[in-house]
Amino acid sequence: MTPAALFLIIIFGFLVLALPRHHALKPLLAGVTLFPVGMVIFVGPLNFYSMRIFVLIGMVRVLVRREYKGIHINKIDKCMILWVIVMLITGAIREKIDTTFITRLGVVYDNAGIYFLMRFLLQSKTDIYAIIKTLAVVMFVLTLFMLYEKVNRYNLFHLLGGKFIVPAIRDGRVRCQGPFGHSILAGTVAATISTWFFVSFWNKSIDIKYAILGFFSTCMIVFLSASSGPIMSLFFALIAFAFWPLRDNMKAVRFAILCGIVFLLMTMKAPIWFLISKIDLTGSSTGWHRSELIDSAIRHFNEWWLIGTPITRHWMPSGVGWSPYQTDITNQYIRNGVDGGLLGMLLFIFMISNGYKLIGKSLRKINEEDNFLKIILWAIGSSLFSHTATFFSVAYFDQTIMYFYLTLALIGCIEQCDIFGKTGPPRRFSGF
Repeated sequence: MTPAALFLIIIFGFLVLALPRHHALKPLLAGVTLFPVGMVIFVGPLNFYSMRIFVLIGMVRVLVRREYKGIHINKIDKCMILWVIVMLITGAIREKIDTTFITRLGVVYDNAGIYFLMRFLLQSKTDIYAIIKTLAVVMFVLTLFMLYEKVNRYNLFHLLGGKFIVPAIRDGRVRCQGPFGHSILAGTVAATISTWFFVSFWNKSIDIKYAILGFFSTCMIVFLSASSGPIMSLFFALIAFAFWPLRDNMKAVRFAILCGIVFLLMTMKAPIWFLISKIDLTGSSTGWHRSELIDSAIRHFNEWWLIGTPITRHWMPSGVGWSPYQTDITNQYIRNGVDGGLLGMLLFIFMISNGYKLIGKSLRKINEEDNFLKIILWAIGSSLFSHTATFFSVAYFDQTIMYFYLTLALIGCIEQCDIFGKTGPPRRFSGF
């Protein structure tokens, strides 16, 4: 880590520790988003990149200030705890095969750490306001850096430890990535939170300038990433949000979707997941790889269903440069299966399904006239839907994971009774 990068980590870390809770979220979000994973501190065999450092600092804050009080455990939390147990057990069993248990510890630390940190720090409407305002500014700053990257073909985040100096260019298009590990991930982050800024139109606590700044910036980042995946993620988020007028008739919508899937299954010659191979919005997509990966994972189900598998190279025609035993797992669901077996995959899916259930439960609890809270939930739900669809073609591997777990944490925050202004104290954090 360069001296400049270390100095920034210290400054932002101090702010996370010292500021009031809703203000501490601001340097936390900005630091995790804008500091590349190349900002690493090595502690023996352990690698603490920027997000891991912020998780550690944030958890110290939570424990010292006892900010875990007042948080009740929900079904998403339970799924996460079980997911951690499964991942650790399968990792320990596979240690004799592929000796990567330390890597597994890092994966568990990243996912569970950022999720529970956000759960503890998000406890009120004020915290939600802080999230939306901060991300509008962060996305605008990121847009400026990525514009510079496109025009000058030089990634300024390399100065802080970013992996690439020169951005990737495919078919003449500069694929800007900013501080992220890939241009697709940069665009995906922006696409999935795009609808959050719409809530400014329903509540004066969030100035409308944040709506304009945030949505404009997220659309620009999607464009600058020059990838089909983020464009589709943006499309899914906007379409989901557009169903707001039908919020009281979602059973009919879900039934219509089910009928559409059944119709496609009856009329398509190839499996339905090969629709992904037909999507090419930039003229240079690799949709076939993503469709074939799903097909191959099903064919090799016997290899990974129990404890996952360390060897997937034979699944696909191409591999990855960092391992002779792996192919490129561009699917978050399959990634969980490869790492933790069928149970690990199912628990990850249950996290998502329980997110939708909590949204529905919360929408029914909110007073009919309180459209602001409903629109926040709907915006977060559209973000979750975008992640759900995106996971079929992308596996998150850097600070992008924060945005998925931030979405789930926001759902848990709003689901808490006290956020609706109900009488009585919130339920306490408890066990199963």
